Amino acid sequence: MDALIHRLQQKLQEHPRHPALTDAIATLQALKERKTGNTAFLESLEHKLRILREQEIWAPTPDEEIILAELLQTSPNSATPRLTAHPGQSTPRLPFSFATPTALPMELYGILNQAYYLHLLATEPDTVLPPGKSLLSTLSKPHADRQAPSVLHERVEDLVHRAFWDEALQSLSNPSPPVQLTRLKRLYEDLHLALSPLLPKSHPVLVTLSSPLSPTSAPLRSASIHLREVLQSLKQRCAPSRDGQLDALVRTLQDPSDSALPQTIVDAIRSMLKLAEEMKDDLSQFVLGTMSEQQLRDVITTEAASRERELVLQMWRPEVLRDRWRHWLEESGYPESDATITDLPHRRFIRRVMTALGTNEAVSCNLPAVTVHMSPTGSLEPEPSADTSPVPPNSLPPPLLFTTPALFYIQNHLQALVIAAALRALVRIPTTPLKRKLDAGEDAYSEHSFMRRVWALLRGEVDSEPAADGLKLVNLADEVVRISQAHGCTLHANGTDKNGADTKSAEARLREAVDRTLKPGDPVFQLLQKRLVDAIATHLISHAPVRPQAAPEMHAGRVPPGAKGRKPKLVLDKNEGVHRQLEFARETLSVKGFEHPVLADAVSDAVLRLRKCIAWTELVWADLFAQP
Repeated sequence: MDALIHRLQQKLQEHPRHPALTDAIATLQALKERKTGNTAFLESLEHKLRILREQEIWAPTPDEEIILAELLQTSPNSATPRLTAHPGQSTPRLPFSFATPTALPMELYGILNQAYYLHLLATEPDTVLPPGKSLLSTLSKPHADRQAPSVLHERVEDLVHRAFWDEALQSLSNPSPPVQLTRLKRLYEDLHLALSPLLPKSHPVLVTLSSPLSPTSAPLRSASIHLREVLQSLKQRCAPSRDGQLDALVRTLQDPSDSALPQTIVDAIRSMLKLAEEMKDDLSQFVLGTMSEQQLRDVITTEAASRERELVLQMWRPEVLRDRWRHWLEESGYPESDATITDLPHRRFIRRVMTALGTNEAVSCNLPAVTVHMSPTGSLEPEPSADTSPVPPNSLPPPLLFTTPALFYIQNHLQALVIAAALRALVRIPTTPLKRKLDAGEDAYSEHSFMRRVWALLRGEVDSEPAADGLKLVNLADEVVRISQAHGCTLHANGTDKNGADTKSAEARLREAVDRTLKPGDPVFQLLQKRLVDAIATHLISHAPVRPQAAPEMHAGRVPPGAKGRKPKLVLDKNEGVHRQLEFARETLSVKGFEHPVLADAVSDAVLRLRKCIAWTELVWADLFAQP
């Protein structure tokens, strides 16, 4: 590797400050100190070297190809792969917010978005699942869709594999039994690592492969017997479509000639290693495929929570994370004298969240103000930045990084509710018996119809992508003028208002009133906003969440004792039922000024979303809620 680094450094003198060349040298120097099998990191190195080849700055020699093959080759003893979801092109991405200039490797952006997609699958699956698709469809990826390895990767991998198996064949062809036993032991270790995820820990095959080999005058004959036992064990666990491959391997191991035995052993072990990888892929897809939708939700919820916590702790040191969490909680302006020691963290968190949502500054969670590099081991190593820019107002602590988009949506939702309530108060529709009769129907000029149209406009603005010019108030003012003219409470359709003034000037004054009322500094706006936020906070603290009622089971015919059907069910005790912690029934909350059914329903929707955000944070960061 020293020769490769030295050669690239010579190229750097010819092409100073070339970014790909500089990064490749730095990466190789880091790899020289600590070996790694991190896929994302190695793929980044491969990408930089490919750029150098395409720009004809560097071309690898045969020796360098072998060195690179050893680096780019994935670890053969990789454990069961982590759950991977496959988002579509239109899947929401985690909105990145930077308080100061922050440099993150491109690989990290992909990792964060992958974790955010799992977060959405766990908390809001309906928002990301395509119509008619189940959770399984997001976790299964066709073989045809998998990215093919690069030409360089294939070439160096073939060179290394060929050299490895040629050396194994040469050792097994040696007539000395000790030499054969030594090489067989190393091959058995590779087999043991590859088969461990497929067989129980105490399986006889794994015991044989991990035990010292007994001295014998015919090690290869003993090996052929061992390998046939391995194949029989694999046949018991493989998919039926692979029986033919295993039977063919068994036949090759039956009574081969002494001269062909070394090659037969090498070919059999090589095929078994490849088959083991294919079986692990089959098994992971089979396990997911046999799960019910509820079990899949448990697995996704557990994995999303684990992935989220791991990433956040990689970007912020634990002591920094706890310090920012504590300081953020202390900024709450609510007294906690009525809270008990047991539920104090829970109450303080709810109060603090509602304080953040009740301000007119958008909530955000800024990535660390540091330059972050991915180390050879795959962890994130931050370098403190000299930048001392102040943190933007209403910033959320690191544990809320993945929840920030949902809280931002709720904040806009609450402001839309305040706007709708303010417009309703501005109109002052008379409450005569005749009016109530008309309003009970679907009359175009009824209060119910007015509120539905106004809320549709506001909800559409909340659901859409944020625009640069913000909400257009002209449509809201049109609705207010229309309903006022219809009821004659502020304007008359005959061209004058109730005092005889010109309608145009009255309409202008009404539009000005709409514009003034909807400004955050307006007293009516502030009163309604505080009333709504305080009512929701009090409700969340004083009322336990309502869980949805389970659907009743159907009992038709007799079921044998201890069984509920013939189809075997996969039992995941560790994760069973974890997704139910995020399931809540809708709650009714009466808030003065928001009593209208349209507004009351929207308030219930906000409470439901807040319940999920609170429950998710307490699930992922339970340790932060364990201390008062």
